Amino acid sequence: MEKQYYTPSLDEFYVGFEVEWSEYGRKIWIEETIDEDDLSDLCLGIDKVSHFKVKYLDREDIESCNWDFVEQGNSPNSVMVFIQKEPFADKGTEYEQYWHIWLYNNHNVVIHNNQNYSSEVIIFNGTIKNKSELKRVMNMLNIK
Repeated sequence: MEKQYYTPSLDEFYVGFEVEWSEYGRKIWIEETIDEDDLSDLCLGIDKVSHFKVKYLDREDIESCNWDFVEQGNSPNSVMVFIQKEPFADKGTEYEQYWHIWLYNNHNVVIHNNQNYSSEVIIFNGTIKNKSELKRVMNMLNIK
């Protein structure tokens, strides 16, 4: 599948935000993680010669954050399912528990424990547009 990108708004930028940038009129894109100097330049309006884009969250991004791909759904919303590589509870027992991610085409993400539907615990249900946001949510939820 071809990578899809969007142009981020200024309020999406923060230290640690992963973007690609190019000087206007050029076709070379450079991957960069925003640091404090970059953020200052953007907020002060100093950087007026660059164009930014961010890749929408995809399978490759989730797998790079320590998740394994499980399956691709066939519904119109086409969910992709991932499982965490390491259990978060009851390690080494038959009751090991793993976090699961469901990624929908509309960038909605559900993170849950998927023990079974009667005892499922959803810890996140919202929009995650890119890898940087996924990392922030995982950090807030203490998912390693």
